[in-house]
Amino acid sequence: MRSLAAGDTGFLDHVLPMFVDSAAGQTYADLLDHTYAYARKNYRFEYYYKNVLLEKLLLQKRKSHLTALTELPIGEAKADFVLIGRTGTVYEIKTGYDNLDRLSSQIMNYYMAFSKVVVVTCRKHLDAVLSSTPEFVGIIELTPRGALRTIRPAVKRTEDLKDDAMIRILRREEYEDILRKF
Repeated sequence: MRSLAAGDTGFLDHVLPMFVDSAAGQTYADLLDHTYAYARKNYRFEYYYKNVLLEKLLLQKRKSHLTALTELPIGEAKADFVLIGRTGTVYEIKTGYDNLDRLSSQIMNYYMAFSKVVVVTCRKHLDAVLSSTPEFVGIIELTPRGALRTIRPAVKRTEDLKDDAMIRILRREEYEDILRKF
């Protein structure tokens, strides 16, 4: 993404022919839209899920007090998507290409630093996620039409919060600000 933002289109020139028969007369934005539409229909990988979460939870609501983070290390896990506002919520993504082997341990790690956890998944994993997660864990289905359907809302839970886990996710400036205040 950085190279693309800097004007280097080499990667796109290499990858786009895999998805588009003819790029003649199309802008890179057109080609990216076409590739995204292809992914929406045929290959719903983690990036697609993150993009939907960003669009539906942050951009459509236009709330300036919200911050979205991805791949945030928490304990022994990495949170796929985190939305921070008045409270923080971790969104763990399980696509149709994922297995659920580590889901329980990931959820335990997330509750050390955040009070809400939501699993975002597809129809394929829905029953397994419902039966294998505690009632306080939220579940959202990403529907075939690209909508987010709440199956079970997340319940705020603070019992497992750990000071050291919360401090580890702070940026240096935030940590220093806390030290100055106390």
